[in-house]
Amino acid sequence: MNYPLVSKLLSILVGSMSCAFLLCLGVELYFTETALTMVYVGWWFSIAFCLCIAVIFYILGRKSTVKMFQKEAFVTIGTGWIIVCLIGALPYWLIMPELSYADAFFESSSGITTTGATVFSKPELLPKSLLFWRAMSQWMGGLGIVVFFVGILRNLGAGAKILYTHESAATSADINSGLIQNVVHKVLLIYFGITLLCTGVYMLTGMNFFDAICHTFTTLSTGGFGNYSDSMAHFTNPATQWAVIFFMIVGGSSFVMLLCLTTGNLKEVFKNTEFKTYLAIMLIAALFFAVTLFPLYGYQLKEMENTFRMSAFQVVSIQTGTGFSTVDYDSWPPVLHIILVALMAIGGCTGSTASGLKVIRVVIAFKTMLLEVQKSFRSKLVSSILINGKPIQEKTKETVAIFLVMAGLVFFVCLIGLAISQPNVSLEGNVSGIIACMANVGPGLAETGPTHTYAFYNMTSKIILSFAMIIGRLEFYTILALFLPSLWRKF
Repeated sequence: MNYPLVSKLLSILVGSMSCAFLLCLGVELYFTETALTMVYVGWWFSIAFCLCIAVIFYILGRKSTVKMFQKEAFVTIGTGWIIVCLIGALPYWLIMPELSYADAFFESSSGITTTGATVFSKPELLPKSLLFWRAMSQWMGGLGIVVFFVGILRNLGAGAKILYTHESAATSADINSGLIQNVVHKVLLIYFGITLLCTGVYMLTGMNFFDAICHTFTTLSTGGFGNYSDSMAHFTNPATQWAVIFFMIVGGSSFVMLLCLTTGNLKEVFKNTEFKTYLAIMLIAALFFAVTLFPLYGYQLKEMENTFRMSAFQVVSIQTGTGFSTVDYDSWPPVLHIILVALMAIGGCTGSTASGLKVIRVVIAFKTMLLEVQKSFRSKLVSSILINGKPIQEKTKETVAIFLVMAGLVFFVCLIGLAISQPNVSLEGNVSGIIACMANVGPGLAETGPTHTYAFYNMTSKIILSFAMIIGRLEFYTILALFLPSLWRKF
């Protein structure tokens, strides 16, 4: 294990947090006149603390070599995300005295993992700088904290590819052309470009600049933090809601597909199994929701448009893991609740800002199931599962199966933990809450529904849910590996 290299990389990561905090301090300076409030003290202390930790890590790693293997990547990413979530909690804890550190850690983890679950019932009462940090933490976490400095550090060599694939859920096949830094630079350029475009569109539909930039951050990252207690229902202009739907779909799409679109390679887009399935699931679900809800909301043309928009918004929001809401869907028929939970679990595309199981894994699992059923009565059947027109390897099917089992085990461990920690919460609330946290969606059903917060959970429950957010965002392997003694030993 190359501990000095890990320490040096962590120093850069923690140092970048101080830069983010400094930007938030600038926002506070812009919106307030006095510099003697607890808000300023909180930001200055957070900045100083980050710099001190960064210096310590740098001193420990100043003599490091560049050589990186899988172990260093796992430790850097796993510990890096945990440290960032711990440090990201400081502003909440220092600026909002009524919050416990468990509350602050929950909010920080929810932001950086792009979950969107919150302990604040009225976010509009928070200082502007804290609202900006909530939004920016999701924007940073959406693409991946480590991805940002992979694009900056040119001397990582093959280690850059290891870091990128482990954090972003992209596969080696997705990035098999050119230097990894070039790929990351293109991804960053697209991310920044879409951010500017989304901000401009939001402003054109009526948002002020601050709301536009904050909600852009939380839309493209599929995070879902809002500046208002009624989420996106605060913006009543239908054009705004349609714009949010479009950019949520973009956020849940693979950056590989977005790269193909920007380069005019439509052939790759149209033959991509995951992207086509992703769009098809959302379209079919939105139509089913609308047809189910038409009797409740009316058949007039205006009412039907509103119902379809409302249906499409919630379907896209839940599947992409954004978690915005324009209506209390907890009052909808139970069949729609079941579908919403299924959409939470499915999630978006690989290599996107969305989480969940990922569409491609669900497709492979479904096709594998059908193939095995056929083999049960046609024992001599020889057939392969095709993805993007090409057969997949047996190892891929095994990997998907192991991933699904791992997700199920983590879910049940978290569910048992919540049931012991807080037995007064309904099963529907706990189940949907855990799935919403593991899939980085945010709102669940019942007590964790769109009109509620997670503030009612006790300290132990919040730590369990924070763990679920982080492990779900990093797709289990990276965090679980930290608990294996063999990871920390020398080769």
